[in-house]
Amino acid sequence: MLAACAGLVLALSARSAQAQIFHFQETPVPATYSLSTHYMFYVYAKEDGPKGADAGATTRVEFRQLAASPSKTKTASAAVPQKYPSVEVSLLPFDKFWSLVNKDKFCSSFDDVRSNRAKEGGKFMINKPMGSTLETVGASIEQVPFITAGSKAPQTVSHMIKKTGIYILTFTNCGNFSDATVSGSLAVKNTYGFLPGNEIYTMKLFGWLTVIYTFIFVVMLVASLRHYKALFYIQKGIASIIFLCVLECLVTWVQYQDWNLSGERRDLYFVSSLLFYTLKYVLSWRLILLSSLGAGVVLQDLDGKTSVIFFVASTLFMIQSCMWKLLISYRYSHALESGFLMIVTLPGVIVYAGMFLWTFLALQSLIARIEEHKQDDLVKTFKNVRMVLFAGLTLSVCVLFLQVVDIASGGIFPWEYQWFSVDGAPQFTFMLVLVLMMWVWWPNENSWKYGYMVQVSQDDGAEGESTAVNTAQDDIELSKGRVPAEQIGAAEEL
Repeated sequence: MLAACAGLVLALSARSAQAQIFHFQETPVPATYSLSTHYMFYVYAKEDGPKGADAGATTRVEFRQLAASPSKTKTASAAVPQKYPSVEVSLLPFDKFWSLVNKDKFCSSFDDVRSNRAKEGGKFMINKPMGSTLETVGASIEQVPFITAGSKAPQTVSHMIKKTGIYILTFTNCGNFSDATVSGSLAVKNTYGFLPGNEIYTMKLFGWLTVIYTFIFVVMLVASLRHYKALFYIQKGIASIIFLCVLECLVTWVQYQDWNLSGERRDLYFVSSLLFYTLKYVLSWRLILLSSLGAGVVLQDLDGKTSVIFFVASTLFMIQSCMWKLLISYRYSHALESGFLMIVTLPGVIVYAGMFLWTFLALQSLIARIEEHKQDDLVKTFKNVRMVLFAGLTLSVCVLFLQVVDIASGGIFPWEYQWFSVDGAPQFTFMLVLVLMMWVWWPNENSWKYGYMVQVSQDDGAEGESTAVNTAQDDIELSKGRVPAEQIGAAEEL
């Protein structure tokens, strides 16, 4: 619960700009003669868009009712120049940014006007080849007009985007006045909708994952209903985790669908998806640890000390997972530093490694204990569990290596395939391990015997062993619908 609250606070405190609509909400104007960048847009041109897009639609950027107003001070209102033209919002190709923008001189002067390098002084100036236009270099620039109270808001202005790529939102002030704020929004819409180009395949991924997990859940549910009297804790836990996977993928897919239609990434969907994501991993770790310690098969539950240790470890894991998932989702749109992301990743790696080590040691001890009592079937089952965990560890290390290299290098995949390292590889790995674990603990009519197999071995005395065996035999009879034979009368007096 603590981790869920932490994730909620983090998600709600982030600006809802992880979309193709950037809102200026009384955003301060940049300092005089300065430039600031705010957001990255991933755009497909009409001819490059994914299949299924609207054939009649075009990819466009819309400057929606952008307007500047003096800050709410008398000095600012009195000092604002009449028809101040120097506040501008632009969308520039990211790969050409430094060829278009001269970092030492990006504001035009009257000398530039006289030499025909600019049409007007005090404006944002980019380096265009001779004879080219803003459209040919892929740039869109709009002046932000100043309005007074009661004035009509400016109309929406749109420009077509003809080249696929990454675009960066730029905010400039090439004049000598800055005591003002800007309101309005800038929206980029692809032919298929508002979803960023680097997220379109993520939406498709979670759509297919929803279908696959639903199928797996139905299969597990049918098997569980057939043998519901023989089910024990681990099998019920696996079914619960599969259901959480269905919820996570479904909510995430709905989130992306809504995002694509509205242009906004709604906090409700995002936080719900984040909650199911973290719960899925924490409950999985708890189930793995329980099975490794014999709980749910050999024991009823974790002892007090182990429960406290697991609670602390799982809480730290949930908090770190929430932070990592939240930050990685803003990595590309806000161009977060690789070093910062590596620092955030490190605590999760340490907790993850500690959980794996704890589980393997506990599982090894359990197998040795069961082997002493010659319970071959149970030994085989737990060795299969160990094999699945080792496969999961190997795949997890590969995924971690992929993510670390991707973060450290600034991205090893083209932006169209960024979804693979962030969502694809972890989801496929988790699904494979979950299916293998489901296979190991597949429900059948003899599932209930695991508990009795261990009870028999725990009694060293002949009397204790006889009692445990008799109890097991009685339950076998009950499971078959028969009442076990019981002696009465004179036999009881002997």
